[in-house]
Amino acid sequence: MDAVEGPRGGLVSAYVTAPAAAFDAAATARRNGQPPAGGQEADDARAINLKLASLRTAADALTAAASWAPVTAAASSPSVVAVAHPAAVAGAVDVTVSRLASAKSVVSTQEATLSQRLEEATLGFPLDVIRDGQKIGSLRPGSGTMNEIAAALRKASDLGVTAVAISIGDGKYRLQLTATKSGQDGSFELAQPTDPPRPRGPLAAGDVPVSAEGAAFEAVAPGADAQLRTSDGRTLASSTNTFPDVLPGVTVTATQAGPDPVTVTAKPDTSRVVAGLRAVVEATNAALDQIGRGSGTSDAATGLAAALTAPVAASAVARVGLRVDEGRLAFDETAFRAAHQSDPVAVRAVVAPTSTAGALVDGTAQDAQAGVVERLIDVTGRAALSAAEPLAEVRTAYQRQQPQLESALASLQQQSAWLQGRLAQV
Repeated sequence: MDAVEGPRGGLVSAYVTAPAAAFDAAATARRNGQPPAGGQEADDARAINLKLASLRTAADALTAAASWAPVTAAASSPSVVAVAHPAAVAGAVDVTVSRLASAKSVVSTQEATLSQRLEEATLGFPLDVIRDGQKIGSLRPGSGTMNEIAAALRKASDLGVTAVAISIGDGKYRLQLTATKSGQDGSFELAQPTDPPRPRGPLAAGDVPVSAEGAAFEAVAPGADAQLRTSDGRTLASSTNTFPDVLPGVTVTATQAGPDPVTVTAKPDTSRVVAGLRAVVEATNAALDQIGRGSGTSDAATGLAAALTAPVAASAVARVGLRVDEGRLAFDETAFRAAHQSDPVAVRAVVAPTSTAGALVDGTAQDAQAGVVERLIDVTGRAALSAAEPLAEVRTAYQRQQPQLESALASLQQQSAWLQGRLAQV
């Protein structure tokens, strides 16, 4: 026999947390001598709550500072990629990429087949790794094939050097050592060890390392930073080909060096604001439609005009492209774009101000106010509460019954466990 279980979180919890409108509507039907309408009232209440939550989400996204200061960055050549961050400001600059970042790389002068076993001394080992005037460590791979020696060197990853056997044709291979980081920061020097061995850390005074490059190894690529020059006279360096703040808040990544300048521009982009306001309008209409279906009230729709105009002048609201059309909120994108381009500060003060401080609208100082978006949320929220408030005491009655219901549920569960125990003995 299966154990008797209530809804997840408790039987009473399922009742107590249900929207108040469901209980109110059911109680009203009983008082009027009508049969209960089943779960339709609860479904209506849940649907209204979901619409209101969607409106709040859309409003939060629109009022975020990043939505009102969007800048799009672009470059005139694919050799440069420009990305604008939230703090970016409009501007333009020409950049010339002198060189890309490279990782230090050397290759052994000794060559061998993959099956040939080599003593480490044949390849010039052991060797000290020197970086920025300090001994980082020593490379001591031991003997083995070219691949085995490379694998042993890769285990010393803390030295910032990796190794691989590369083909040079005719079945012959050489050992290539490469810095694990590009740029000057990852560069290294290979030096002959001393007797006694030099300690790790800064080189002692008078210790001039004897380079192994040119004898056991030859250079393939230097460890160099990328370099970029700007038309306003700056010379920037990067170990990763990425340059922050070439324009304020704009990051540039170089993919190719060349002598020709590339123009990087950062321009205002109202598309995010337009999309955000459109989402608020659609969410407002969806919430009002749902409230009307569930409760039959039209009070919310009739309150739209007041939400849009008080206490802001109606002409200011119309200029940002918002109006009430047959009980629904309408949005004129063209009008909004024109107003935003003309005076983005005033438009934001009307729609979604950053604070309750006064703002200039139509050239006139306004009183402290909430933006249109917050007033729309207030109107729809009040309408939803109005649809659910007549008989809230029914919900309170269910809450008072919580101890008895929980006790009954516990008793049923105990009886189920007892029956299962008895059946198991049969």
